[in-house]
Amino acid sequence: MRATYTFIFLLALCTVVKTLHAQDTWVQKANFPDTSRNNIATFSIGNKIYLVGGFLSNSTNTNDVWEYTPATNVWIQKANFPGYPARSEAVGFSIGNYGYVGLGGTGVGTKKDFWRYDPANDHWTKIADFPGGNRRIAVAFTAAGKGYVGTGSSNFLNNGKKDFYSYDPVTNEWSQIADFPDNATGRAVAFSLSDKGYVGLGSDYGSSFNPNIWEYDPDTNMWQEKAAFPGATNGLWFSFSLAGKGYIGTGLDSSLVHSASPVYEYDPIADSWTQKNDFGGGARITATAVAIGNHAYAGLGQIQ
Repeated sequence: MRATYTFIFLLALCTVVKTLHAQDTWVQKANFPDTSRNNIATFSIGNKIYLVGGFLSNSTNTNDVWEYTPATNVWIQKANFPGYPARSEAVGFSIGNYGYVGLGGTGVGTKKDFWRYDPANDHWTKIADFPGGNRRIAVAFTAAGKGYVGTGSSNFLNNGKKDFYSYDPVTNEWSQIADFPDNATGRAVAFSLSDKGYVGLGSDYGSSFNPNIWEYDPDTNMWQEKAAFPGATNGLWFSFSLAGKGYIGTGLDSSLVHSASPVYEYDPIADSWTQKNDFGGGARITATAVAIGNHAYAGLGQIQ
């Protein structure tokens, strides 16, 4: 079914000014220079954004890697992701000067390997495998100098998971943490704010999608339920954190048939959601997003 979707590509800019008035506007940037794609692993290091792999418009996976520099609005292709086979639906996060990518679906199965990317020499190094086993459509976030990965599915038959693990880059070791406290879920969203992680939404592998959002505190190893997401509980969103707030956007509409373009902002102090201007690139699902400084960048994905 994925091969029937129409793909588009756009990199957009959301400008937030630390005054009484946020611009809340999207501005189109340089288009992604290669084949359109979705379900990409994304991370940022310093002032650059990295896109890894994904599902192409010709119905195949890819292992190519692209670097985007906002200051120059330029894309450059980097060393291919070495995990085999090529994959989509992987996860990515960054800690310090390194990016980390792993898991994902290959079209014939799922993977548990993880790799570290060093932008200084454009080189990938294999790290410890994910201890939760092979997995796709999981989520990842960083908090307090560690990476956190969990939920997702072990196969293509919606075998949902709720276990979670932390990765310590100093020791190259994974440790299991408290399970995600809600139903097993895939295609959830995650972002981090003030060294706490936020995870929620996604499918419970039944007939419904879950509106709940949970906050994870690494200091206590506990999850706390937060204000429910007010939008259509549908799936296939992008998410990012920016200027102390979390954002969730696009995805499916309430019919679960058509792609949509709304964007919602989460305020952790007020524990409340506010709808913002729609995503400037238009309706889409399985897009990607990442923030650098006072700007967030989102794009790619597919139309449903």
